[in-house]
Amino acid sequence: MFKTILSVVLLITSIAIFFVWTQNFYLDIQSLTEKKDSLDNLLYRSSEIKQERDDLNTSYKSISVKDLSNLDTIIPLKANPIRYILEMENIVLESRMLLKDIGVQVPEETADTSNTKKFVFGSQKVKGEEFYGTIPIKIKIAGAYEDFYSFIGKMEKNLRLTDIDALSFNSNETGVYEFEIGANIYYQK
Repeated sequence: MFKTILSVVLLITSIAIFFVWTQNFYLDIQSLTEKKDSLDNLLYRSSEIKQERDDLNTSYKSISVKDLSNLDTIIPLKANPIRYILEMENIVLESRMLLKDIGVQVPEETADTSNTKKFVFGSQKVKGEEFYGTIPIKIKIAGAYEDFYSFIGKMEKNLRLTDIDALSFNSNETGVYEFEIGANIYYQK
């Protein structure tokens, strides 16, 4: 009987020692398994991102040089209001109108720790940083209504993205109208 009790006690002690001894190893193995799963997931996601990057790179390379140039005209890589003023001056002259004034609110340069310049202007959305900036402009022109109609048509066909948000006009006895246009032009950040 003593042998039976001794063997049961030794068996219970050995089982207790086994679980106490291996519990730390088991917890370590469980933690390492979770880390491995997490890293496997990151590896899988990085391969998906790499595939997406390769697809986008292939798509980008398929864009012709002319189309890239047109994209740069639509939304230029940097704020260049002088270029826009020259474009508007040409459109006004082609439309047989008189350019009285162009007012441009140039974006302020912000201090940046790198050597690159970054422009910030106006009220940008708070939810996240946009990939573009806006430059408000005001154009004052004078001419006949038909010429103004031609001017608006040429602005519509111009590649440079321009949002007209305000328009006012005055007339006089001679049939010459004075138009004031408020608009926004865009550039990439």
